[in-house]
Amino acid sequence: MLRVYHSNRLDVLEALMEYIVEQERLDDPFEPEMVLVQSTGMAQWLQMSLSQKFGIAANIDFPLPASFIWEMFVRVLPDIPEQSAFNKQSMAWKLMTLLPDMLAHDEFAMLRHYLNDDTDKRKLFQLASRTADLYDQYLVYRADWLIRWEAGELVDGLPEAQIWQAPLWKALVEHTGKLGQPKWHRANLYDRFISILENSAERPARLPSRVFICGISALPPVYLNALKALGKHTDIHILFTNPCRHYWGDIQDPRWLSRLVTRQRKRLFEERAVPLFKDSENAAQLFDEEGIQNLPNPLLASWGKLGRDYIYLLSDITSSGEGDVDAFADITPDSLLHNIQLDILDLENRAVAGI
Repeated sequence: MLRVYHSNRLDVLEALMEYIVEQERLDDPFEPEMVLVQSTGMAQWLQMSLSQKFGIAANIDFPLPASFIWEMFVRVLPDIPEQSAFNKQSMAWKLMTLLPDMLAHDEFAMLRHYLNDDTDKRKLFQLASRTADLYDQYLVYRADWLIRWEAGELVDGLPEAQIWQAPLWKALVEHTGKLGQPKWHRANLYDRFISILENSAERPARLPSRVFICGISALPPVYLNALKALGKHTDIHILFTNPCRHYWGDIQDPRWLSRLVTRQRKRLFEERAVPLFKDSENAAQLFDEEGIQNLPNPLLASWGKLGRDYIYLLSDITSSGEGDVDAFADITPDSLLHNIQLDILDLENRAVAGI
């Protein structure tokens, strides 16, 4: 089961987590609760809030998303090491070893010029660290590039930096194998992980019974796809801070709009459901030819690109509509800030010129 709770207040979402923990006890009292967070600060706040509610907060794990996904790989897939050989630190040191020998190749002329006067190897370390960080981002957001590069292919339409990044990545994978380390990394494990979960009739023994995701503004698409597959065997609760009660994401396919219009969110603790769109009958008029929504609220329109993309992705992984829960809190317009927040919540623009 995968369920997304939408609310404009983080404290409401935290209270929801408390309610679920209290009302739906885990079968095994020694199994830890799993709460994905974006930072240690969020973990500390949640732990303090839970301890105030229950008197104690123990046996709760607060992993970061990347660590959690890798741990799930280890639990589900065979022969996966506890720590990836392609974490940033490992890649940085390996790249420091590889780069000096590769500078003689024509593809690395730009880097050769940069490292020309690097007598103390400081630039080499900085370059290796920055490149490792870049590859780490590719593992999350551009896994398809790395798969192509690993096969010795180039990706059409990429900037000239691909000329040296592609062979360097291929060399990094080969060097990792020569060290006797597994060549598994996130880019080549996602499909295996998802396939096993989707095709397993029975729940793999080592999976957690329940996972909360709280205080994370956005997750990469590959993480959401992995969570969707995991939701077939585990209860996934995504507690999403959403400033607007109506659908304000973009669409990538006009046919997707016809499904969204019929979707509803179940109102929390009520029998009724609410539609995603403020005016479902005229929803098609909100989008331009590229599927971008013409938002009436200027703040959402100008600052909410990441949020719009994430709203779309969340609507995709809960495509049946049964996993959407409305937990929005009403706002009293008793100050300028609250008026702005109310406009965003209701997807309106009641601004008065001169204010």
